[in-house]
Amino acid sequence: MRGLRIGRAFQSAGWEVDILKASTTGQPRGLEADISGLRIHCYVPTKLTIFLGRHTGLSRAGHLFRAAMRRLFYPDHTWLLRKPIERAIDRIGGLDQYDCVVSSSFPFVLHDVCRRRKERGEKFAWIADNRDMWAGWPFQGPKLIPERMLMDVERKVLSRCDLAAFASETTAATYAERYGIRTMTVLNGVEADLPAGKPVRPKAPLRFVHTGSLFRGTRDLTPLMKAIGSLPAELALAGEDLERSTAAVRRGFDTPVQLLGLVTRKESFALQKSADFLVLALGGSPYDATYTPANLQSCKALGATLCKQLHADGDTAYLNRIKFWKTPLSDCGNGKNECAPYSEWVQAWTSIKG
Repeated sequence: MRGLRIGRAFQSAGWEVDILKASTTGQPRGLEADISGLRIHCYVPTKLTIFLGRHTGLSRAGHLFRAAMRRLFYPDHTWLLRKPIERAIDRIGGLDQYDCVVSSSFPFVLHDVCRRRKERGEKFAWIADNRDMWAGWPFQGPKLIPERMLMDVERKVLSRCDLAAFASETTAATYAERYGIRTMTVLNGVEADLPAGKPVRPKAPLRFVHTGSLFRGTRDLTPLMKAIGSLPAELALAGEDLERSTAAVRRGFDTPVQLLGLVTRKESFALQKSADFLVLALGGSPYDATYTPANLQSCKALGATLCKQLHADGDTAYLNRIKFWKTPLSDCGNGKNECAPYSEWVQAWTSIKG
Protein backbone atom coordinates (compact mmCIF):
# COMPACT_ATOMS: atom_id res chain seq x y z
CA MET A 1 0.00 0.00 0.00
CA ARG A 2 2.93 2.38 0.61
CA GLY A 3 3.96 2.09 -3.04
CA LEU A 4 0.40 2.71 -4.19
CA ARG A 5 0.15 5.81 -2.00
CA ILE A 6 3.43 7.11 -3.41
CA GLY A 7 2.06 6.59 -6.92
CA ARG A 8 -1.10 8.47 -5.99
CA ALA A 9 1.00 11.36 -4.60
CA PHE A 10 2.89 11.64 -7.92
CA GLN A 11 -0.41 11.50 -9.80
CA SER A 12 -1.86 14.35 -7.73
CA ALA A 13 1.18 16.41 -8.73
CA GLY A 14 0.34 15.93 -12.42
CA TRP A 15 2.46 12.87 -13.28
CA GLU A 16 1.28 9.90 -15.33
CA VAL A 17 1.83 6.83 -13.16
CA ASP A 18 2.35 3.12 -13.89
CA ILE A 19 2.48 0.66 -10.98
CA LEU A 20 4.05 -2.80 -11.08
CA LYS A 21 2.86 -5.16 -8.33
CA ALA A 22 2.83 -8.82 -7.45
CA SER A 23 -0.30 -10.84 -8.19
CA THR A 24 -0.79 -14.58 -7.94
CA THR A 25 -3.43 -14.35 -10.69
CA GLY A 26 -1.67 -11.88 -12.98
CA GLN A 27 -4.54 -9.43 -12.38
CA PRO A 28 -4.48 -6.36 -10.10
CA ARG A 29 -6.46 -7.87 -7.22
CA GLY A 30 -6.21 -7.19 -3.51
CA LEU A 31 -6.10 -3.39 -3.86
CA GLU A 32 -8.50 -1.78 -1.40
CA ALA A 33 -7.61 1.78 -2.41
CA ASP A 34 -8.93 3.70 -5.40
CA ILE A 35 -6.73 3.00 -8.44
CA SER A 36 -8.58 5.11 -11.00
CA GLY A 37 -6.22 6.80 -13.43
CA LEU A 38 -3.31 4.51 -12.54
CA ARG A 39 -1.98 1.92 -14.98
CA ILE A 40 -1.48 -1.32 -13.04
CA HIS A 41 0.92 -4.02 -14.32
CA CYS A 42 1.51 -7.35 -12.58
CA TYR A 43 4.19 -9.98 -12.20
CA VAL A 44 3.40 -13.48 -10.94
CA PRO A 45 5.58 -14.80 -8.08
CA THR A 46 6.65 -18.43 -8.07
CA LYS A 47 4.78 -20.80 -5.73
CA LEU A 48 7.95 -21.25 -3.67
CA THR A 49 8.25 -17.49 -3.17
CA ILE A 50 4.60 -17.26 -2.11
CA PHE A 51 5.13 -19.99 0.49
CA LEU A 52 8.33 -18.42 1.83
CA GLY A 53 6.60 -15.06 2.21
CA ARG A 54 3.52 -16.48 3.87
CA HIS A 55 2.77 -15.39 7.46
CA THR A 56 -0.73 -16.70 8.16
CA GLY A 57 -2.49 -20.08 7.93
CA LEU A 58 0.57 -22.13 8.90
CA SER A 59 1.03 -24.46 11.83
CA ARG A 60 3.90 -23.99 14.28
CA ALA A 61 5.88 -26.62 12.37
CA GLY A 62 5.02 -24.87 9.09
CA HIS A 63 6.37 -21.56 10.39
CA LEU A 64 9.61 -23.21 11.54
CA PHE A 65 10.06 -24.95 8.18
CA ARG A 66 9.36 -21.70 6.29
CA ALA A 67 11.83 -19.79 8.46
CA ALA A 68 14.53 -22.43 7.92
CA MET A 69 13.97 -22.46 4.15
CA ARG A 70 14.24 -18.66 3.93
CA ARG A 71 17.72 -18.77 5.42
CA LEU A 72 19.02 -21.05 2.65
CA PHE A 73 18.87 -18.38 -0.08
CA TYR A 74 21.54 -15.78 -0.87
CA PRO A 75 21.23 -12.90 -0.39
CA ASP A 76 17.62 -13.62 0.58
CA HIS A 77 14.63 -15.62 -0.69
CA THR A 78 13.07 -12.64 -2.54
CA TRP A 79 15.81 -12.86 -5.18
CA LEU A 80 13.63 -15.65 -6.62
CA LEU A 81 11.36 -12.83 -7.81
CA ARG A 82 14.02 -11.16 -9.95
CA LYS A 83 13.27 -13.01 -13.17
CA PRO A 84 9.45 -12.64 -12.96
CA ILE A 85 9.92 -8.91 -12.30
CA GLU A 86 12.42 -8.54 -15.16
CA ARG A 87 10.03 -10.31 -17.56
CA ALA A 88 7.16 -8.03 -16.53
CA ILE A 89 9.33 -4.94 -17.07
CA ASP A 90 10.34 -6.21 -20.51
CA ARG A 91 6.66 -6.68 -21.41
CA ILE A 92 5.91 -3.01 -20.71
CA GLY A 93 8.96 -1.82 -22.67
CA GLY A 94 11.69 -1.34 -20.04
CA LEU A 95 12.32 1.39 -17.49
CA ASP A 96 14.05 4.04 -19.60
CA GLN A 97 10.65 5.14 -20.96
CA TYR A 98 9.99 6.70 -17.52
CA ASP A 99 11.29 9.99 -16.14
CA CYS A 100 11.37 8.57 -12.61
CA VAL A 101 11.17 5.07 -11.13
CA VAL A 102 10.33 4.45 -7.46
CA SER A 103 11.13 0.95 -6.22
CA SER A 104 9.31 0.49 -2.93
CA SER A 105 10.86 -2.24 -0.78
CA PHE A 106 10.07 -4.83 0.49
CA PRO A 107 11.02 -7.01 -1.36
CA PHE A 108 14.54 -5.55 -1.55
CA VAL A 109 15.11 -7.34 -4.86
CA LEU A 110 13.04 -4.56 -6.51
CA HIS A 111 15.98 -2.26 -5.82
CA ASP A 112 18.41 -4.76 -7.34
CA VAL A 113 16.34 -4.97 -10.52
CA CYS A 114 16.59 -1.17 -10.88
CA ARG A 115 20.32 -1.33 -10.19
CA ARG A 116 20.81 -3.91 -12.92
CA ARG A 117 18.75 -1.85 -15.39
CA LYS A 118 20.82 1.25 -14.66
CA GLU A 119 24.04 -0.70 -15.18
CA ARG A 120 22.74 -1.98 -18.52
CA GLY A 121 22.39 1.60 -19.72
CA GLU A 122 18.70 2.40 -19.15
CA LYS A 123 18.36 6.05 -18.20
CA PHE A 124 15.86 7.07 -15.52
CA ALA A 125 15.88 8.88 -12.19
CA TRP A 126 15.66 6.23 -9.49
CA ILE A 127 14.27 6.60 -5.95
CA ALA A 128 14.85 3.55 -3.73
CA ASP A 129 12.04 3.66 -1.16
CA ASN A 130 12.43 1.59 2.02
CA ARG A 131 9.87 0.85 4.72
CA ASP A 132 12.57 -0.58 6.96
CA MET A 133 16.16 -1.76 7.18
CA TRP A 134 17.17 -4.72 5.04
CA ALA A 135 20.69 -5.42 6.37
CA GLY A 136 21.83 -4.60 9.90
CA TRP A 137 18.35 -4.66 11.44
CA PRO A 138 18.94 -5.25 15.18
CA PHE A 139 15.97 -7.60 15.65
CA GLN A 140 16.53 -10.10 12.86
CA GLY A 141 16.89 -13.74 13.80
CA PRO A 142 20.01 -15.83 13.22
CA LYS A 143 21.23 -16.12 9.64
CA LEU A 144 23.55 -18.43 7.77
CA ILE A 145 24.88 -15.49 5.76
CA PRO A 146 27.20 -13.07 7.64
CA GLU A 147 25.67 -9.62 8.10
CA ARG A 148 28.72 -7.99 6.52
CA MET A 149 28.04 -9.84 3.24
CA LEU A 150 24.45 -8.59 3.23
CA MET A 151 25.61 -5.04 3.88
CA ASP A 152 28.00 -5.34 0.92
CA VAL A 153 25.03 -6.32 -1.27
CA GLU A 154 23.00 -3.42 0.12
CA ARG A 155 25.84 -0.96 -0.51
CA LYS A 156 26.27 -2.19 -4.09
CA VAL A 157 22.55 -1.77 -4.79
CA LEU A 158 21.77 1.52 -3.05
CA SER A 159 24.94 3.27 -4.22
CA ARG A 160 23.41 3.38 -7.73
CA CYS A 161 20.14 5.08 -6.71
CA ASP A 162 19.67 8.83 -7.05
CA LEU A 163 17.78 9.09 -3.76
CA ALA A 164 16.92 6.65 -0.96
CA ALA A 165 13.72 7.25 1.03
CA PHE A 166 13.00 5.80 4.49
CA ALA A 167 10.01 5.66 6.83
CA SER A 168 11.83 7.14 9.84
CA GLU A 169 14.41 9.86 10.42
CA THR A 170 16.66 7.50 12.35
CA THR A 171 16.86 4.94 9.56
CA ALA A 172 17.49 7.64 6.93
CA ALA A 173 20.37 9.02 9.01
CA THR A 174 21.78 5.53 9.57
CA TYR A 175 21.91 4.78 5.83
CA ALA A 176 23.32 8.20 4.92
CA GLU A 177 26.19 7.60 7.33
CA ARG A 178 26.63 3.92 6.45
CA TYR A 179 26.84 4.27 2.67
CA GLY A 180 27.28 7.98 1.99
CA ILE A 181 24.08 8.11 -0.08
CA ARG A 182 21.49 10.86 -0.41
CA THR A 183 18.48 10.12 1.79
CA MET A 184 15.14 11.60 2.83
CA THR A 185 12.32 10.64 5.18
CA VAL A 186 8.84 9.83 3.87
CA LEU A 187 6.54 8.95 6.77
CA ASN A 188 3.94 6.27 6.20
CA GLY A 189 0.96 8.60 6.73
CA VAL A 190 -2.63 7.40 6.89
CA GLU A 191 -5.57 6.71 4.62
CA ALA A 192 -7.15 9.91 3.27
CA ASP A 193 -10.65 8.72 4.22
CA LEU A 194 -9.73 7.75 7.79
CA PRO A 195 -12.33 9.40 10.07
CA ALA A 196 -10.84 11.90 12.48
CA GLY A 197 -11.54 12.03 16.19
CA LYS A 198 -12.29 9.31 18.73
CA PRO A 199 -15.53 7.42 19.36
CA VAL A 200 -17.18 7.71 22.78
CA ARG A 201 -16.25 4.70 24.94
CA PRO A 202 -17.23 3.60 28.43
CA LYS A 203 -14.79 4.65 31.15
CA ALA A 204 -13.90 1.09 32.14
CA PRO A 205 -12.14 -1.03 31.26
CA LEU A 206 -9.43 1.15 29.71
CA ARG A 207 -8.36 -0.26 26.37
CA PHE A 208 -4.65 -0.30 25.50
CA VAL A 209 -3.67 -1.22 21.91
CA HIS A 210 -0.30 -2.09 20.37
CA THR A 211 0.03 -2.82 16.64
CA GLY A 212 3.28 -4.11 15.19
CA SER A 213 5.97 -6.67 15.85
CA LEU A 214 7.39 -7.31 19.32
CA PHE A 215 10.50 -8.89 17.73
CA ARG A 216 10.40 -12.19 19.62
CA GLY A 217 9.92 -10.46 22.96
CA THR A 218 12.78 -7.95 22.71
CA ARG A 219 10.04 -5.32 22.89
CA ASP A 220 9.09 -6.40 26.41
CA LEU A 221 5.61 -5.39 27.61
CA THR A 222 6.31 -6.21 31.28
CA PRO A 223 6.65 -2.52 32.37
CA LEU A 224 3.28 -1.75 30.77
CA MET A 225 1.60 -4.74 32.40
CA LYS A 226 2.97 -3.72 35.80
CA ALA A 227 1.70 -0.17 35.30
CA ILE A 228 -1.86 -1.14 34.34
CA GLY A 229 -2.15 -4.25 36.53
CA SER A 230 -4.15 -2.46 39.22
CA LEU A 231 -6.49 -0.79 36.71
CA PRO A 232 -9.67 -2.10 35.10
CA ALA A 233 -7.92 -2.48 31.76
CA GLU A 234 -7.49 -4.70 28.71
CA LEU A 235 -4.65 -4.97 26.17
CA ALA A 236 -5.13 -5.78 22.48
CA LEU A 237 -2.08 -6.79 20.40
CA ALA A 238 -1.88 -7.16 16.63
CA GLY A 239 1.24 -8.46 14.91
CA GLU A 240 3.34 -11.50 14.10
CA ASP A 241 4.43 -14.29 16.47
CA LEU A 242 2.55 -12.85 19.47
CA GLU A 243 2.06 -16.20 21.24
CA ARG A 244 5.79 -16.66 21.77
CA SER A 245 6.62 -12.96 22.24
CA THR A 246 4.11 -12.49 25.08
CA ALA A 247 4.03 -15.91 26.76
CA ALA A 248 5.97 -14.87 29.88
CA VAL A 249 4.05 -11.60 30.26
CA ARG A 250 0.64 -13.26 29.98
CA ARG A 251 1.55 -15.84 32.65
CA GLY A 252 2.61 -13.19 35.14
CA PHE A 253 -0.36 -10.81 35.01
CA ASP A 254 -4.14 -10.97 35.23
CA THR A 255 -4.91 -8.18 32.73
CA PRO A 256 -6.91 -9.62 29.79
CA VAL A 257 -4.78 -9.77 26.62
CA GLN A 258 -6.22 -10.20 23.12
CA LEU A 259 -3.82 -11.72 20.56
CA LEU A 260 -5.21 -10.74 17.17
CA GLY A 261 -2.32 -11.87 14.94
CA LEU A 262 -1.62 -10.15 11.64
CA VAL A 263 -4.32 -7.73 10.50
CA THR A 264 -4.86 -5.64 7.37
CA ARG A 265 -4.01 -1.96 7.24
CA LYS A 266 -7.69 -1.03 7.44
CA GLU A 267 -8.26 -3.39 10.38
CA SER A 268 -5.22 -1.90 12.11
CA PHE A 269 -6.67 1.62 11.88
CA ALA A 270 -10.02 0.40 13.18
CA LEU A 271 -8.24 -1.29 16.08
CA GLN A 272 -6.26 1.86 16.86
CA LYS A 273 -9.45 3.94 16.86
CA SER A 274 -10.98 1.59 19.44
CA ALA A 275 -8.17 2.39 21.89
CA ASP A 276 -8.16 4.66 24.89
CA PHE A 277 -4.35 4.51 24.79
CA LEU A 278 -2.07 3.49 21.91
CA VAL A 279 1.16 1.80 22.99
CA LEU A 280 4.55 2.25 21.29
CA ALA A 281 6.93 -0.33 22.78
CA LEU A 282 10.64 0.34 22.35
CA GLY A 283 13.56 -1.83 23.39
CA GLY A 284 16.79 -1.10 25.21
CA SER A 285 19.26 -1.43 22.32
CA PRO A 286 21.41 1.51 21.15
CA TYR A 287 19.29 1.64 17.98
CA ASP A 288 16.08 1.93 19.98
CA ALA A 289 17.50 4.82 22.00
CA THR A 290 16.82 7.18 19.07
CA TYR A 291 14.37 5.13 16.99
CA THR A 292 11.13 6.72 15.78
CA PRO A 293 8.63 3.95 14.93
CA ALA A 294 7.16 4.20 11.45
CA ASN A 295 3.61 3.80 12.80
CA LEU A 296 4.02 6.93 14.91
CA GLN A 297 2.46 8.88 12.04
CA SER A 298 -0.81 6.97 12.22
CA CYS A 299 -0.91 7.49 15.98
CA LYS A 300 -0.52 11.25 15.44
CA ALA A 301 -3.20 11.38 12.75
CA LEU A 302 -5.67 9.55 14.97
CA GLY A 303 -5.24 12.24 17.59
CA ALA A 304 -4.71 9.46 20.12
CA THR A 305 -3.35 9.52 23.64
CA LEU A 306 0.05 7.87 23.38
CA CYS A 307 1.44 5.55 26.04
CA LYS A 308 5.25 5.37 25.78
CA GLN A 309 6.47 2.00 27.04
CA LEU A 310 10.24 1.64 26.94
CA HIS A 311 12.64 -1.01 28.13
CA ALA A 312 13.88 -0.48 31.68
CA ASP A 313 17.29 0.71 30.48
CA GLY A 314 15.95 2.59 27.44
CA ASP A 315 16.65 6.29 27.02
CA THR A 316 13.37 8.20 27.33
CA ALA A 317 14.90 11.60 26.58
CA TYR A 318 14.67 11.31 22.78
CA LEU A 319 11.02 10.19 22.70
CA ASN A 320 10.13 12.94 25.19
CA ARG A 321 11.36 15.50 22.65
CA ILE A 322 8.92 14.30 19.97
CA LYS A 323 6.07 16.77 19.49
CA PHE A 324 2.63 15.30 18.80
CA TRP A 325 -0.31 16.93 17.05
CA LYS A 326 -3.97 16.01 16.95
CA THR A 327 -6.12 15.85 13.83
CA PRO A 328 -7.81 19.26 13.25
CA LEU A 329 -11.55 19.02 13.94
CA SER A 330 -14.42 21.47 13.42
CA ASP A 331 -15.31 20.90 17.10
CA CYS A 332 -13.20 23.48 18.97
CA GLY A 333 -13.58 21.67 22.27
CA ASN A 334 -15.22 24.68 23.94
CA GLY A 335 -18.78 24.15 22.77
CA LYS A 336 -18.25 25.90 19.43
CA ASN A 337 -18.16 24.18 16.06
CA GLU A 338 -16.32 26.74 13.95
CA CYS A 339 -12.72 25.51 13.90
CA ALA A 340 -11.03 24.46 10.65
CA PRO A 341 -11.57 20.73 9.94
CA TYR A 342 -8.85 18.45 8.62
CA SER A 343 -9.94 18.83 4.96
CA GLU A 344 -9.49 22.63 5.11
CA TRP A 345 -6.17 22.24 6.91
CA VAL A 346 -4.87 19.94 4.15
CA GLN A 347 -6.06 22.36 1.46
CA ALA A 348 -4.30 25.30 3.13
CA TRP A 349 -1.11 23.30 3.67
CA THR A 350 -1.11 22.18 0.02
CA SER A 351 -1.41 25.77 -1.18
CA ILE A 352 1.54 26.76 1.02
CA LYS A 353 3.75 23.86 -0.10
CA GLY A 354 2.72 24.13 -3.76
